[in-house]
Amino acid sequence: MKKGFIILDCAVLAAAAVLGSYYFRAARMRLDEPVFLTHYIESRQCSAGKTIALNYITNKDDDRSVISASFPECPELKFDIYGSDRNDRYLFHKTRNIYMQSKLEQSSALDETLLTTVHVKFSDGSEDDFDIGRILIENIPERHENVTSFRRGTGDNAGNSSETRNVLADCTLTGISSVFDENCGADISVTINGGEGSIPLSLHSGDTVTFDTTINISGPYVQNVYNIDKKLIFEDSSGNIYYDTLSNIEYTPEFSESAIRSFLKERGKVR
Repeated sequence: MKKGFIILDCAVLAAAAVLGSYYFRAARMRLDEPVFLTHYIESRQCSAGKTIALNYITNKDDDRSVISASFPECPELKFDIYGSDRNDRYLFHKTRNIYMQSKLEQSSALDETLLTTVHVKFSDGSEDDFDIGRILIENIPERHENVTSFRRGTGDNAGNSSETRNVLADCTLTGISSVFDENCGADISVTINGGEGSIPLSLHSGDTVTFDTTINISGPYVQNVYNIDKKLIFEDSSGNIYYDTLSNIEYTPEFSESAIRSFLKERGKVR
């Protein structure tokens, strides 16, 4: 009988130790506020209907929803807010998204603007400013003349995409550019027509041209979020310049429990 009590006491002590360890670690891992990932988003056309997703990590018991979000560096940008379709729960934290759909009129010109801060209001009445990396916003009212049109495209969450465009008029593809892929930790490569095309590339009315894109992320940047718009630059025989955009190049990290802890420690948010 005494032996049974000893075993029971040991079991209770072991359970208490495990429980105490959990609450101790939970206290050390608790966030004072949500932590946004570092985003590199390039949105060349940010008119009505364009959606931007911001990703953040918060405490597991944080059930607040986002009711509004705005960018202090560009107050003329207005957004509709949609709830997260992800609510991935981990031991101490969970990951969330804010989906923001632009309300900017298509005819409204917006010069290239760099955004680094988002102001968020939560459902409990609290609000704050958060660092969100670097988001480049621009809106150029659509021109009536185009030398290509979208035909089909595919993309996945790992940065692999393909887009095929119809050529509407004789022209030359003279360049492909973007802002962030040279300094944000992502190596973004584009091949044309399966690797058979190179710049400058002469194109003729009735042709199709296909762009395949891959992203390779260097180690320290694997928890960044990338959404890169590649600008295509065309020139016709008269020297007129035209622009189109590859806008389905995306990469969002997949977290694990250990990856979240490492990320938050690197950001100095937990011990």
